Amino acid sequence: MFKLLLPRLYLSSAYALPIDDLIRNGIKVLICDVDNSLLPHHQLYMNDKMRNFLSLLKQAGIQVVFASNNTMKRLQFIAEETGLETHSFSCKPFPFVFNKIKKKYGVNGHEIAIMGDQIFTDILGGNLQGSLTILCEPLEKKDLFYTIPFRVVESFVFYIFEKKGYMKKGEYHETM
Repeated sequence: MFKLLLPRLYLSSAYALPIDDLIRNGIKVLICDVDNSLLPHHQLYMNDKMRNFLSLLKQAGIQVVFASNNTMKRLQFIAEETGLETHSFSCKPFPFVFNKIKKKYGVNGHEIAIMGDQIFTDILGGNLQGSLTILCEPLEKKDLFYTIPFRVVESFVFYIFEKKGYMKKGEYHETM
């Protein structure tokens, strides 16, 4: 059961993503969480770091799709600024948004990478789809009120991961 919560990559930041590894592994679509993964919760607009990151992915031929459990109001500025597909109220880890993306882009789960800062939404959802899962360290320690209980349970999961020798919080695995 715990293996469904285990990411394939564990990054110090979303911006440490090894794009060349994605290409070598046949990844065609990268589903990115936004809140606390690419931008702090309070930031509505992209910063230069995010612009450069998205440019590198575009140059690599990887389609980026944003999927967030947050509201469209939160994501509308990013959607407008990037012109990229954005899904609000994604209900991750449930398969709805993943299935919609697979159908639209004509890809299978193994051609998709999912990156985010939460084990119980991004990583569990991606693993259930057979996708490459990438856990990134949250940009800020402060979380939205509804995320806090999950962070408490995540600390227990990290404890189990360490005991089983899978991974340790803060020891990043940034290449495949």
